[in-house]
Amino acid sequence: DGTPISSADVKFMIDAIQSPIETVYETAVEKIEAVNIIDEKNYELVLSEIDCAFLSGLASIRLLPSHKYAADFSDFETSDFNMNPDVSGGPYILEEWSPTEFEAYDANPDYWGGAPAIPHLVNRVMEDAAIGVQALQAGEVDYMTMQGDLFQQITNKDDLKWSSFPQTSVGFLSLNWKDPNDPQSAYDADGNPIEQAPHPLFGDVRVRKAVALGINVQDMIDAMGPDGGTPLVGVVSPISGWAYNNDIPRYEYDPEAAKALLEEAGWVDSDGDGVREKDGVPLAFTISYSSILQMFETETLIIQ
Repeated sequence: DGTPISSADVKFMIDAIQSPIETVYETAVEKIEAVNIIDEKNYELVLSEIDCAFLSGLASIRLLPSHKYAADFSDFETSDFNMNPDVSGGPYILEEWSPTEFEAYDANPDYWGGAPAIPHLVNRVMEDAAIGVQALQAGEVDYMTMQGDLFQQITNKDDLKWSSFPQTSVGFLSLNWKDPNDPQSAYDADGNPIEQAPHPLFGDVRVRKAVALGINVQDMIDAMGPDGGTPLVGVVSPISGWAYNNDIPRYEYDPEAAKALLEEAGWVDSDGDGVREKDGVPLAFTISYSSILQMFETETLIIQ
């Protein structure tokens, strides 16, 4: 709306997140002890301790227009601006939207970089990525991103312009260490860790190692197509070269070693039904995954 974006907006955003209002961004600013405004376009953040990942978390937060809210945050959760934002600091301004269908945007004439060349954009909401691919092939949408497994399903790419690129995101399988029969919080009210009852399966490190050795990561990558991914150590992408350690050994696919570890841990197939058990308990567990990407289902089926 022509109002300049200033350091005051940054301070307002951080102060709002640190206020009693509940938000998913609390951890991103929890180490900020002070926001010192130097001038209209410069500010200083004082942290409680050194944190090399701090800027990454801060960059995930979008600035809020402080002039659209009460200074004491009293209307933070009730303001009409939350559902009908009529100003923007980006290249586009929201014109119309339906939460389950679409968002329509008009170019922002006041954008600092100049109005974008495309005057109008519509983002369509498609819960099923496969439907999005069909719409792309039919010419109903102009642009979309997708994972490699979906891209492999497009039989005719002649009318498409496409490029593949590495992502900073990392895929991993999290193993639940809590006893499902005695679930409890990991920390008490003071933030101290609570001793957990061991998980009947994953409480044994040999079982966890067997899972790591028993998953063919390369098969999952191959299912994504050419340049489908890179086997990793840990949850850091090699794109962040300064933080990735190539010297750490990775668990290679070795089903025989996995079987040996399970045998050592007492998990054997005593009745020949193909399922290992111990003390009458079958070695079976459920994998939960998001349906937002077909890739997750593909990977889960390969793990299974």
